[in-house]
Amino acid sequence: MTNPLQSSPCHRRRWFQFGLRGLLIVMTIFVFWLGSNANRAHQQRVAVARVLKLGGFVQYEYQAYRDSQGRFISDSSETSSYPDWLLRLLGPDHLHNVTLVGLENSNVADEDLRLFSKVSSIEILDLSGTNVSSDGLRHIKSLPKLRFLSLARTNVDDRGVEQLRFHTRLNMLALDGTKITDEGLRYLESMTDLENWLGLAHTQVSDAGLVHLQCLKKLRTLNLIGTQVTNAGARQLKSALPNTDIRIRP
Repeated sequence: MTNPLQSSPCHRRRWFQFGLRGLLIVMTIFVFWLGSNANRAHQQRVAVARVLKLGGFVQYEYQAYRDSQGRFISDSSETSSYPDWLLRLLGPDHLHNVTLVGLENSNVADEDLRLFSKVSSIEILDLSGTNVSSDGLRHIKSLPKLRFLSLARTNVDDRGVEQLRFHTRLNMLALDGTKITDEGLRYLESMTDLENWLGLAHTQVSDAGLVHLQCLKKLRTLNLIGTQVTNAGARQLKSALPNTDIRIRP
């Protein structure tokens, strides 16, 4: 026996109106999201384009992320969960956040860092072997998620380390081969989340500045190779940081 409701034109019209109304709601939400996300996506797209032009690379959150234990995983072979047609339509910067920027040994300049100040999702930033100086670091003060920062072999000095004092969530910091001195170490006292690595190799750091590192209780590895730190100074610091692997030359 035929269900009269199934064959009723009125019933079908109500379902059609309901379906159309639902579709319009979904479309409205999508358009609103697209518009509100447009500025962020544009700023990220501009920054990514500059990184690639400089010979660097970026990774998005599905390629560079933290696992359940907080360790960073980087795998450029990972692919987006979004379908290819949507990626082609909107572009990756509308759908994903950049978490890693690699510019090691590139021609990046201080002024280029201004572009990164708009990409608040960056967690890993490698500027090692570049001409970046302390003046440029003011542009990255607004990166709240920054956890890994490499400034090794740059022109950064004590003024630059002062700029970094705002990054209290840093987990790894490489200052090897920079112009930092004992004076600059006092700005590291607030970085109590430094856990994986602090690199100060081949700098002008000496025993006198080590007192500023005594509060870094979570630190696993401290690289002081090629500095003016003596064995006696390292032993004294070790008494304050018994769980830290302190590396110096004999």
